Amino acid sequence: QLWFRQHLFERKAALTLGFLDFQTIVDRNAYANSEDKQFWNQALDNNPLVPLAIGLGVWLEVKPVKWYSLQLGVADAQSVLYKPGFSTAFHDQAWFMGYVENDFRVTLPSSRGPLPGNYRVGVVYDPRPRAKFSYSELDRRPHGDDYGAFVSVDQMVFRERSEDEQGLGVFGRFGYRTPATNRIARFWSAGVSYTGLIPLRDRDVLGLGVAFERSSRLYRSRVDDELDNETAYELYYAIRIAEWLVITPDVQYIDNPGAHGDVGRTIVAGVRTRVSF
Repeated sequence: QLWFRQHLFERKAALTLGFLDFQTIVDRNAYANSEDKQFWNQALDNNPLVPLAIGLGVWLEVKPVKWYSLQLGVADAQSVLYKPGFSTAFHDQAWFMGYVENDFRVTLPSSRGPLPGNYRVGVVYDPRPRAKFSYSELDRRPHGDDYGAFVSVDQMVFRERSEDEQGLGVFGRFGYRTPATNRIARFWSAGVSYTGLIPLRDRDVLGLGVAFERSSRLYRSRVDDELDNETAYELYYAIRIAEWLVITPDVQYIDNPGAHGDVGRTIVAGVRTRVSF
């Protein structure tokens, strides 16, 4: 990333422009938003129905009060990874993603300290052309101006003590895209994250999540009647060996991978090592 940020109105607003990764701006989640620290499955890192551009863009954050902020973003819809983006953002078609997200910060009281939470509700505009299908016919002419809605929630629900972050958190996501122009029309995910579950392992993290993608009935009717739904389950345990070293065993069980029925189910297991310096 490479960007310039200007704070405005006594830091109640901030304007950022440059080469941005919108994964760090919209659809964020405290317990399911990092492929190198949390879940491996992409459907648990972010909402697959929210196209998170990486490229040239502009982001405006307005925070009138401590518990609410508004995120407004515009990004190059034709950006290509590892390229600066000037050849796509300012040439040929003027296609730009649009994001509007409302962020609410909620802190629940408890006898062992505050329980922080975040509730995000937004819409996305996607101009990229695609075929349109209905019950009567399949229109292969490119149609743009597609919209979607999404929700992302994370909430700490139990705290072991007030002086550290040990405890249980829950998360959930929901996404919707137009069934007439998208292969996957609905999505949801949910899970839990516990920091310090095992005694004397206060900074280890256990995560368990499930993600479900529901295919469009219109797509199945007009394009591929064998398309079905996909469900993914994932369990990981991040072991903090030192401040700079974390080892994470991980296992996934995927029911109907690819949502096409070619493979009924699969198990994926691995170990991730993260070295920070």
